[in-house]
Amino acid sequence: AGMEVAPHLKESLNKNFFDFLLTFKQIHGDTVQNQLVVQGVELPSYLPLYSPAMDWIFQCISYHAPETLLTEMMERCKKLGNNALLLNSVMSAFRAEFIATRSMDFIGMIKECDESGFPKHLLFRSLGLNLALADPPEGDRLQILNEAWKVITKLKNPQDYINCAEVWVEYTCQHFTKREVNTVLADVIKHMTPDRAFEDSYPQLQSIIKKVIAHFHDFSVLFSVEKFLPFLDMFQKESVRVEVCKCIMEAFIKHQQEPTKDPVILNALLHVCKTMHDSVNALTLEDEKRMLAYLINGFIKMVSFGRDFEQQLSFYVEARSMFCNLEPVLVQLIHSVNRLAMETRKVMKGNHSRKTAAFVRACVAYCFITIPSLVGIFARLNLYLHSGQVALANQCLSQ
Repeated sequence: AGMEVAPHLKESLNKNFFDFLLTFKQIHGDTVQNQLVVQGVELPSYLPLYSPAMDWIFQCISYHAPETLLTEMMERCKKLGNNALLLNSVMSAFRAEFIATRSMDFIGMIKECDESGFPKHLLFRSLGLNLALADPPEGDRLQILNEAWKVITKLKNPQDYINCAEVWVEYTCQHFTKREVNTVLADVIKHMTPDRAFEDSYPQLQSIIKKVIAHFHDFSVLFSVEKFLPFLDMFQKESVRVEVCKCIMEAFIKHQQEPTKDPVILNALLHVCKTMHDSVNALTLEDEKRMLAYLINGFIKMVSFGRDFEQQLSFYVEARSMFCNLEPVLVQLIHSVNRLAMETRKVMKGNHSRKTAAFVRACVAYCFITIPSLVGIFARLNLYLHSGQVALANQCLSQ
């Protein structure tokens, strides 16, 4: 009520908080402990009941509060023994920049907390959420990760582990190289594979993948992360696996600036696109088919072997065999092969050698074989017209 009447007068909240600090020790006294035993309530279940009220008080106090007040509140919490509950509320409510610059102080306070009252992994999760929003001092970054991961990797419960690891993946991606990211992914695989624990954690695993691809725009670097593809293998449920593949392809189309012929990228993305294509069945909606075709076509357009036209045609032949159920992809492949034939003509300045004549005939034959498999009549007619013009320009009338 006080905040509604006079939102700028925070003195009452400050007193409220400091009074709470004075009475907080009673929670660990015999009277409260005996009452909890009578009620059959364990302390780890009881303490979080204070969190909503404490979070609200801290949020009101910390809003536009001067640095000195926040520092004073932090120091008072530090003096209070067994203060995990308060520490969690502080990290949830205070500005991320304030928390990040004092990360090592908070880690020291977390270490001193009693594990029985409030789990330490929740405290490290709250710290990780802040570090994803604000950068800690550069000299402390590796030590922060090491201290946090020492606690996270010892967690036995898969849900506790993945909820914490998911947050710290972003911090790792922001401040470290593919080596550290690979180590983190390997640890996640190690914890989530036994007893197929990953089946209960698909949202968190998806979040990890999205964070990794959001920070690695160079796909040759991304796919050189040794544990990235094994990480994808944990997505056993088809619908989830397809969603992850779509995220990867959307990132590739958005961030890949230059055409590529990198075999690591091509093999990995062909596998990703094949996964999307193979999910298409009689019940797949047309909108979904269009989206998948758009993503696969985006990949096909970004593949270029330069002047190695034969290798380019071989890629299109392989793509046709892999993506035969999506008509827009076949249309794109036919246009790409026609363009390849005309590029060959341009290089030879209209005068084909025996070798290039055989090559353009192979291109025309590719189109002639592929067009009849299309369902749309007008699409077939247009492609026959275009392919016929290409054949005529390259003196391939027999084809």
